[in-house]
Amino acid sequence: MQVAEKRGGSIVFGPYCFDLKTAELTKQGRRVRLPGQAAHILLLLLERNGELINREELQHALWPEETFVDFDRGLNNAISRIREALGDHASSPRFIETLPKRGYRFIAEISVREHSPTGPAVPPEPDRDPPSRLPRIHARAAGTALLLLIAAAIGIAAFDQGRRHPQAQPRPSRP
Repeated sequence: MQVAEKRGGSIVFGPYCFDLKTAELTKQGRRVRLPGQAAHILLLLLERNGELINREELQHALWPEETFVDFDRGLNNAISRIREALGDHASSPRFIETLPKRGYRFIAEISVREHSPTGPAVPPEPDRDPPSRLPRIHARAAGTALLLLIAAAIGIAAFDQGRRHPQAQPRPSRP
């Protein structure tokens, strides 16, 4: 998914919403403080949800080649700030998975919410990329609803049939 094409919207995951235009993170409508580089890394991880982003890619995205910086320390600090903001832990991640010495991957399911020109957001649409990360509950819920609908239709038909053709009452025997 190229979220960059939808810069006017938001990415929703769990109780969080990341506004693509302002790079602000909110939790249930309340702003969560996330410094610039940490917000940029979170955006990169969200844009490539489910994919490994190696440390070199993050370095090139954050710091120009001429920049002299302690990259490992800066990246580790930014990831720590993101985890702190999300209430996530490296030992039992819900959002950001660490692949030691390789990179990071955003592992939670996301949805993209597009904002209309007037402001209000249209309902979120499930992320269609990658398909293996789609929630499976929708198919189960649809199947359950279909079975309930069929059972209700059968019940109504049986009730209606009973009203139209009442069972014959036994006639009293004549002496």
